[in-house]
Amino acid sequence: MPRCIFHRIFAGIAVLALVGLLGCTQADDIYTGISQTEIYLAAERLPNTPTGMIYELWVASESDTISLGKFGYEVSTKKFLDLSGANRPDSNNFSLEGDLFSYATMFVSVELATDPDPESPGPIMLVDRITSLDTNPIELVFPNRMDSLENAVARFCLESPSDDSRTGVGRGLWFANYRAVDDDTPDTVNVTVRTEYPKRAYLVAETSFVGDPPVMHIDSTFKDKNFVNEIPKEQVFVPVPWEVSNIRKDSTLRLFQQDTLTLGSDSNYHVFMRFQIDSIIDTTDPYEIAEFSFTYTEQPKSIALDIFSQDDFNLPDYSDMGWHYKGWVLTPHLTSQVVNRATVPAWFAVPSLRRYFPHSDQALLTTGAFTQIAESDLSDPFAAGPKIPPFPGEDFLKTAELQATYGVSSVNLMPFGSGNQGTVFITLEPENYPVDSTNFPLVVLIAELPSSLADVSGDQVSVTMRNWTQTNPQGDLVGFPKVTVTVERF
Repeated sequence: MPRCIFHRIFAGIAVLALVGLLGCTQADDIYTGISQTEIYLAAERLPNTPTGMIYELWVASESDTISLGKFGYEVSTKKFLDLSGANRPDSNNFSLEGDLFSYATMFVSVELATDPDPESPGPIMLVDRITSLDTNPIELVFPNRMDSLENAVARFCLESPSDDSRTGVGRGLWFANYRAVDDDTPDTVNVTVRTEYPKRAYLVAETSFVGDPPVMHIDSTFKDKNFVNEIPKEQVFVPVPWEVSNIRKDSTLRLFQQDTLTLGSDSNYHVFMRFQIDSIIDTTDPYEIAEFSFTYTEQPKSIALDIFSQDDFNLPDYSDMGWHYKGWVLTPHLTSQVVNRATVPAWFAVPSLRRYFPHSDQALLTTGAFTQIAESDLSDPFAAGPKIPPFPGEDFLKTAELQATYGVSSVNLMPFGSGNQGTVFITLEPENYPVDSTNFPLVVLIAELPSSLADVSGDQVSVTMRNWTQTNPQGDLVGFPKVTVTVERF
């Protein structure tokens, strides 16, 4: 049955229109009479088949999408596997009835091992156009936003702002820059309200109110008594001073230029006036207006600002292609308690590269999934309080939730003044990945936690992560996977 990839929707997300993105140019050397195409795959850095998943090879035209078969992969032996995990009888060979050049695109998707919709591709991991094999061999790589992904950066800080202190370094991990600012702000105190009512006095108020009793805003233009004549009598009110309140706002988030300022618990007071409103209907001249005034004094109040910001981290959004990002941290300080462990990328099989993924056998925690680096996570289950930065990350502060999820009541990623260890990394994950306890093995950015607490607890702190998405650096050993395709046509 024909299946058009260009309008397919899976998991509620529109799939990337591959021919539209990569181009619809047909191969120059297509000719009639080809009835069979044999396709051979040579994989580089393709991860072992992820838990609960299987790979699938497809070809697509503007009108049809054809599966060439599902397969697994084993990095250490470089063998292609069947659905049972045994070596494929045809190894890396896949057959297509007809001519490959009748199609515009070839790609590899990631599917659930028990595929609920075998007629439609899942998230697309590797893709290339089918053009002239002589001048442009088929090389399947992560989709075409790879150029911007290769240039992406990210930094993290280890602050814990939602605990209303600056002593929680290591109990939070945010993909943002951090700086601490201590400042003074005027605080309004000691308000005096004064009103005078002539014999026939009216004060015109707004007809809509908020609060209970209503909050009323005084406008000096209402002191023009000629203006009163234009007001319908049912909108003429006499306010009676009811209450003047100093309301403390313990914490707040507000945008300051491009930074988010989090005010500490010693915040400023906000003064407002509330009135009990009585309605009086009186059309007797003159329409005299009540005098209303108030005075106040100010005093400086010290505030602590925790500023989280980003400087063009620029991770491209892949949600329309069925992918999201996820943050992770590996720590040896919870090894005996947390059982989750990392799934290593394919390049980890090269002994000389393992130093770039230290502590891979230690306890694994996630900071959460996100689609855009400049916005919040999809959820923050362990963060406490209202002062959560609007960027990806997590505060590991909620005892009950930590206990239920990880079996620990607290998390401290930096428990020592020096000698700390750990690894922070960000992965790309397909939306259909069924496992929460470990990562999908596509590592985008990675960095070690600094050893010294002093390196992550100053007034201006961030740790720069290393981009790991290139397809051909350092002798073609590190980076994202690539599959080179060779073809025989009969």
